[in-house]
Amino acid sequence: MQSNDKKLVRYTFDTDSAYSTIDDNIESNAIMSLPMQTNEILSKILTDRLYFIKDEINEITRQVEERQELKQSLDSEIDQRVCEVRTIIYLIELDICGKIDKSRRRTLLEKQIADLYKEKRQEKHSHWTDTVMLERELRKAEKEERNAMLDLWMIRFLS
Repeated sequence: MQSNDKKLVRYTFDTDSAYSTIDDNIESNAIMSLPMQTNEILSKILTDRLYFIKDEINEITRQVEERQELKQSLDSEIDQRVCEVRTIIYLIELDICGKIDKSRRRTLLEKQIADLYKEKRQEKHSHWTDTVMLERELRKAEKEERNAMLDLWMIRFLS
């Protein structure tokens, strides 16, 4: 009785005879070993992807922290400069600085304070914009991490 099923076969050549033989076990060997190799490869790829995503998350978190430190530093510098200018205004009012045009000098210094506060507001807006963008990237990376972890878990569970 002859079977019509198609089989995956490997022909081997026997050097002692002029005939080739058919190895019937090749089908089961090939089918059984392929998923294991594929699962291992997929698992390694997903693990590498997870490491990459975690590095990306750490980098974004570091950038958020650096941006916060920069904001605090700039705010501190602006506040210090405002204090210096206000001190000069008070000295002018007390007439310690000598005979100068008080109103003109005071107006210039008050304008300088207004400009410093404007710079502080712009920095606050810039900080907010940067932080929103970085947090959006962070959420995206965290979502990719969750998906990669789920994929890796599924590959390991199914193998």
